[in-house]
Amino acid sequence: AVSIERVRDYGALQDEEGAMAALGAVAVVPVGSVPLGGPSVGMLELPTTGGGGGGGAAGSMSSLGGAPAALEMEDVWLRYAPTLPWVLRGFSMRVPAGAKVAIVGKTGAGKSSFLQALLRMYGYERGDVRVHGASMGSMTVAAARRRVIALLQDATLFAASVRENLLGPRTPLEAEPDGRRRHWHGLPRGGTRARGVVSDDEVWRVLERVHVADAVRRMPGQLDAQLTELGGNVSAGERAMLCLARALLALAAADATTAIFVADEATASIDHAADAMVHDTILALHTTVLSICHRLRYVPRFDYVVVVDAGTCAEFGTPAALAADPTSRYARLRASAVEDGALGTGGADGGGGGGH
Repeated sequence: AVSIERVRDYGALQDEEGAMAALGAVAVVPVGSVPLGGPSVGMLELPTTGGGGGGGAAGSMSSLGGAPAALEMEDVWLRYAPTLPWVLRGFSMRVPAGAKVAIVGKTGAGKSSFLQALLRMYGYERGDVRVHGASMGSMTVAAARRRVIALLQDATLFAASVRENLLGPRTPLEAEPDGRRRHWHGLPRGGTRARGVVSDDEVWRVLERVHVADAVRRMPGQLDAQLTELGGNVSAGERAMLCLARALLALAAADATTAIFVADEATASIDHAADAMVHDTILALHTTVLSICHRLRYVPRFDYVVVVDAGTCAEFGTPAALAADPTSRYARLRASAVEDGALGTGGADGGGGGGH
């Protein structure tokens, strides 16, 4: 009964952007300026001093110099409810534009909470998150999520056609003279931006890029083939590749000067060959990439590695430099992975960079 009530209440919510348009609003109250749950409770009261970022992170961030930043997180505090412990504690980080960054840490360190803050799944109660200079807390959730293209850990597909799974449940805007359909994707309501129109040819090029085009061609109807709920009529590997294709199409529809790409270890259910292909693809993207790596195999190919610990950015540096320092958290994580046999091929050396 409670679930049914929540579905009913959710269905009655007014659309965020529609409500703002009706009020003639231009901006929203910044997320970090007002605790979403009201006044803090007792022992969980918000600390009055910043802090939690760790000396290693701060030193590494300042060493990046004046390079333009694609992502800046400044003293971000996050918890899932006013009575629960903090999961991000003064998280601060600065990522230069175009960099490929691996996010690592022990279970429960705050890696997923970092992603929750980026995607505005929960409001952070202090601090600021800026993507290409724009504050994520001062815009609608929909607008914020257009700036963060996410490839999530669970490869989720829907009971719809392949095309709708890739582009969303939109109807064709127009038909070209040769009959190719064009679809609206990833744009604000009422927008007319040309880059939001995606042709079938573009879809096929992306499917070829992720090596799933042949599988789609074998389906009855090809792009119009119907997938079952959760993609039950395709293999786990094909689900992962279709989700990667969806993320790449969303990135192509976005403005490359305002968006970043975030992946949350989207290769857990696929074989090593497909795993390598996914990493080859995201490391070759001409945009800023942050990848949460629960396994360390591919970390040496990234430009930078961030070690998350106790909800803070505890270390930020190149994989080679941190691996060469036996006192670093990253070196200790690697040593632990080697002992457990979890490092695997591709992470045997400590070098970094050169992956794109």
